[in-house]
Amino acid sequence: MDVPSGYSPSTTDRDLLHFRRATSDIHAGGSRAIKEESIVSANSGTEKHVHGHQADHRPKRNGFGVAALVLGILAALTFWTVFGGIVCGVLAVVFGALGFRRKRRGEATNGATAVVGAVIGLIGLLVSSILLAAGLTFLNSDEVKSYSECVEHAGGKSDREQCAKDFDRDVRE
Repeated sequence: MDVPSGYSPSTTDRDLLHFRRATSDIHAGGSRAIKEESIVSANSGTEKHVHGHQADHRPKRNGFGVAALVLGILAALTFWTVFGGIVCGVLAVVFGALGFRRKRRGEATNGATAVVGAVIGLIGLLVSSILLAAGLTFLNSDEVKSYSECVEHAGGKSDREQCAKDFDRDVRE
């Protein structure tokens, strides 16, 4: 077992490893109090207790927060594409929410990263959605429909050029 820095092993019990670290706190009025942390670890699976409370020493799981930040940045940088803005934005918001929930439960340490990733992802998602809606509205407009019909019935290059001029005039009006 690795010995944390600042701890010294106790020789009182061979089955259990006791590590004690004395730390001092200066309280109001200048009095000093010595606090002691004990970590008890053994093959029998005893738990760590710090100042009379059970401490949770599972490794922190920060993956959702990091994923939210990376996907949020991707969504913001590629908002002009459906995949980049919408898919990455939705995933960033979902992973950001999951990462923030882990932080609130004490399972992660990067709650702010998760929130920032979710916000950036939401911005990318919104901008991409607005662009998609504007593009679909434009493609379903009467001007585009009449241009498509004109090009279909055009006999040659000059007719197609006239369709383009008519389309340009219709769009500008």
